[in-house]
Amino acid sequence: MGTTHLLKQALIAFALLTALGGAADAAGSFDGVYTGSRTILRTTNGPCNPSLTHVSVVVRNNHFDRGWGRIVLSIDVANDGTFRQSGVHYNLHTAGIDYVASIKGKIAGGDFEADIGDNYCTVHLSLKKS
Repeated sequence: MGTTHLLKQALIAFALLTALGGAADAAGSFDGVYTGSRTILRTTNGPCNPSLTHVSVVVRNNHFDRGWGRIVLSIDVANDGTFRQSGVHYNLHTAGIDYVASIKGKIAGGDFEADIGDNYCTVHLSLKKS
């Protein structure tokens, strides 16, 4: 084998390792367990449980699920740490929308800040990576 061929192989191997390493870092750069508290921002005497103040969120592969009422929101965290998702709960008895839940927030420097809620209650999550 010539020097040129070995150099090409080395460059290809370096490029693959760099690409795979970067993808692995980016895929889970926000992974971890975030714990903290929630604060009620708004309630309309609807189903808002004020006794539930301790919150924990597990992020894996820049993804987490968060329940709100009967809705489970499936959330992907963008490369800049932001996330946003909403879901609809349908009332089978009236064949209409019962409520819409949504979450919007950002993870930065080990801090997880988000607002989550529906038309009855909205809370702010203030969590730290543990």
